[in-house]
Amino acid sequence: MPQSLDAHESRSTTNASLVQAAVVKVVHIELAAETQFYVRPGMLKGLDQDPVDSEIVRALGYDPATDSINSIGQLWVRRGGLNFFDMSTMICLATGIETGLREWTINNAPTTASKIRRGAYQALDDSLVSSLATETGRDISLDPNWTTLRAVLAHRHLYAHRGGVLDEDYVRQIQAITSEDLRLDPALTNWPAEELYWFRPLKALPDLITRCRKFFSVLPS
Repeated sequence: MPQSLDAHESRSTTNASLVQAAVVKVVHIELAAETQFYVRPGMLKGLDQDPVDSEIVRALGYDPATDSINSIGQLWVRRGGLNFFDMSTMICLATGIETGLREWTINNAPTTASKIRRGAYQALDDSLVSSLATETGRDISLDPNWTTLRAVLAHRHLYAHRGGVLDEDYVRQIQAITSEDLRLDPALTNWPAEELYWFRPLKALPDLITRCRKFFSVLPS
């Protein structure tokens, strides 16, 4: 299998991942799971079986021989197309968090639902947590996956509004949520003097999806 497609899940693994859908309640999170665990590897397999004209490869600035680009899939991945595909999955996952929590609040904490500002579901701020705890007796921020949900929403803003281009607001937000200072990452050596696309969170999508599913699977209906 070509190096660009190394890390993709086997069909048996993807099917096992999709079986978890029975205990999860949020449509957009399941759509993100289907995309990541089933559609993505199938799409890549198909694209990798589609040969690419060597003249097209050369026209795009690559050498078909030394760059090992023999298929549409290899060319697409090399040019960053997969990253932008994965961005849409991250955005879908974040939408699931927002809509899932809003629906759960409407069903389980109607007083809070009628008063809370809509943006609270995008930020998952302390006011939302406090109001839900008061009405339901459940502090959702104590869930071990709560930090993951907040981080996914931060990633969503970066990809939906910045196209993945790193900015100070995102760096500060991630540090506030996870305590990680991204400025210490060697990849940021020349940032912000040089523009930087931040794709690292996309590599964690399988784990992020799994953690979001777990969070909603234990919420009482």
